[in-house]
Amino acid sequence: MKKKRQKTGNSGKTAEHTQALPAAVSAALDLRNNSISCRNIRIHGRRTSIRLDEQMWQALNEIAEIENCNIHDLCSTVYDSKDRDTGFTAALRSFLMNYYRMTVQHCAPCRCLPDKNKEK
Repeated sequence: MKKKRQKTGNSGKTAEHTQALPAAVSAALDLRNNSISCRNIRIHGRRTSIRLDEQMWQALNEIAEIENCNIHDLCSTVYDSKDRDTGFTAALRSFLMNYYRMTVQHCAPCRCLPDKNKEK
């Protein structure tokens, strides 16, 4: 017999925590206008469609502009790099997240993260 989970009632605690976050983090948490859309891309010239939320599409276009290529080239590279068992859309989302994480780690350290050098 499965046990039912009880509600903890942390909604007030979450609201307080969100107010204390830096502006960039608070802006990233605004997910109200984040609709999912399906668009066509080309992987090695072959057309396929993928579904991503609007912020992921924006990120894909931004990275393509930064890297001086188009989204089709990026998608082809991600497709070639992914594991066989990993779905393309999941691999693309992971790529987008990793790209921005690497950018933050190497270019602009986040104030919220502990300083790794101080812990050593």
